[in-house]
Amino acid sequence: MIGTRSAVGSKESTYNFCHEGCRTTFVTGPEPGVGQRLELGRNHLMSKQHTSVRAYGVLVHDGRVALVRSSNPNHVPPLWWLPGGGIDFGESPEDTLLREFVEETGLEVRNPMLLGVSSDVRRRDNGDRIHTVRVVYRVEMAGGEMQHEVHGTTDHAGWFDLADLELMNLADYARAAISDAQSK
Repeated sequence: MIGTRSAVGSKESTYNFCHEGCRTTFVTGPEPGVGQRLELGRNHLMSKQHTSVRAYGVLVHDGRVALVRSSNPNHVPPLWWLPGGGIDFGESPEDTLLREFVEETGLEVRNPMLLGVSSDVRRRDNGDRIHTVRVVYRVEMAGGEMQHEVHGTTDHAGWFDLADLELMNLADYARAAISDAQSK
């Protein structure tokens, strides 16, 4: 995001917030992003950019892997991924992983072992760009019973045979992480 200040020292400043060459500007107060949006030139829809750091876990138990299904109805066929989610402020990735596993699956896990870190940038359906950094662990079963999350980013949790994953609509990062976990 480009933030170019054009009126230094005044109570009102103008900032450009888009890509190079964008003619959309904002008149703001003392801080960027507060105030009125002015359109210059043709209509231009500005997308937001966001970075999200998340922790996920690969749990393989008795030849099956625990997965969760996206609750987004636009994913057709439904998209599956690893249990996990966003790291809260001040929370360690390991604590996030343990918390998210219980929230999304009802399962308790232990002994997180780092598998790797991945990063990608993608565009959401609304045009926003998101940069996701995923910290992925291999975990062991500690207890609990599989259950579904209610009113979250996932709506179903389940065990899946490793041999059946090829036929599933599985997030790329999840497929790679499961493969890595099996090879280590």
